[in-house]
Amino acid sequence: MSAASRAFQRVLRERTVPLHIRRHVRWRLSRQSITSMIPPPPGGMKPVIDERAAELLRAFEAVGVDAFLVEELGHRVVIGVADEQRSEALSVMPTVLPNWDLSTQRTSMVLDPDWDGCGGAGIDISLWQLNDLGERERVGARGVDRIFASTDLVRVKLGRHEVMARPSYVPEPMRHRPRFPIDAVISWVDDSDEDWRSRMDAARRCTSVPPLSVEPARFRSRQELKYLLRSIERFAPFVQRVYVVTDCRLPEWLHQEDPALEVVNQTELLGGEPVFNSLAVEATLHNIEGLSEHYVYFNDDMFLARPVEPELFFNPAGNMLLTQGPRIRAGFPRPDENAFETAAKVARELVSEHFGWTPEYNSNHVPLPQRRSVAEAAEELFAEAITSTRRSTFRGPTNTTTATGLFHHVGAAMGLIGRSSLRWDYVDTGDRFAGSRYADLLASPQVDAFCCNDATGSIPDRTERSLTTFLEQYFPGPGRFELQ
Repeated sequence: MSAASRAFQRVLRERTVPLHIRRHVRWRLSRQSITSMIPPPPGGMKPVIDERAAELLRAFEAVGVDAFLVEELGHRVVIGVADEQRSEALSVMPTVLPNWDLSTQRTSMVLDPDWDGCGGAGIDISLWQLNDLGERERVGARGVDRIFASTDLVRVKLGRHEVMARPSYVPEPMRHRPRFPIDAVISWVDDSDEDWRSRMDAARRCTSVPPLSVEPARFRSRQELKYLLRSIERFAPFVQRVYVVTDCRLPEWLHQEDPALEVVNQTELLGGEPVFNSLAVEATLHNIEGLSEHYVYFNDDMFLARPVEPELFFNPAGNMLLTQGPRIRAGFPRPDENAFETAAKVARELVSEHFGWTPEYNSNHVPLPQRRSVAEAAEELFAEAITSTRRSTFRGPTNTTTATGLFHHVGAAMGLIGRSSLRWDYVDTGDRFAGSRYADLLASPQVDAFCCNDATGSIPDRTERSLTTFLEQYFPGPGRFELQ
């Protein structure tokens, strides 16, 4: 063992070292273990998790722990347990699910599988206490959900077993949920494509370009597309077709003949002129031929972190569901600010002048729900601003947001926006503690999506290797969109 490895081992044994540092060290020591990753079980996670949850419920029943099935959330099963029997439940779990990772809080417990590549599948245990009326209700959620201690419970099928469930339990196939087609659209660029670089250099010679508009981080590719496609395939099975929009040379590993994948030529979509402006690309995505009315837009540095449901993006009526985004900066556009912030201000003024109300928030950097009809309505209302944005070869001060702002503001005016419960995280890949952030995500995914984004113009080779190692660990492959 090298001196560095011995030092790392001492850090792991020292309890006074902060947890995120110990996780970072543990991640550093395990970087070479990628080939030992265990792929997901055949047929996906859900049947496995259902069986394990049913076994746990039956074990609770055998020792007299009051427990019941609460609901199924995609690849996670929620079990309710009597709060006063928390200790008894904790003693049962290791015998039924040995080696599973257990984390506890005051109101709940979380069980994550002991195999790699599980991607957030697991069992959540909510604690239920007795109230003054003799009813049980969730700890920390008074009055939200109530049942009588035992008389209201019913028997239902979970996996191959019958288990006790709350009386208001609704089987997953019968839940009121989105039933319409949903596609995914990915905008992708690869600055290692020499032809693309030549076109960009020629365009730069013909016009004055603000330095922030050609920041290298905007165009850098480190095979993120591969892992994004794996995440969609593995964690969003409701997606029917995936559209990759680009004007770069396609990677050799891409399985272009897969029937669920379509590559869209970005230059043709924009009318024949090459652009190096993501705002221009986003302004025309809804014109992709064959695209469904409802779709989710991804940048190529966004990834799904665990199994997700369409309800995170659309409600059953088709409304677009958004997370609370950052507040749009006050004042007029400034030459020293990020072009995206300038574009958000332009969109704010467009909406304010037309609708008489002022948007306060912009979209988060997460997978975003879209509707073609809303984009078309916005294009009709703000034709001049959107056309001008599409024709901007590089980001400019008059550009407006569209898929990442304006379209959602128009959707709000049409009554088609709601709040999403999607949880997400952002990792600056150039940050000195990025490895610790990766370790946290690998240890126990607590978010539905995350973004690994460059905030600097250049990054060391070791930083790039760290990101690739993390993505390969999180999304072991290959996937269906890769040549085998």
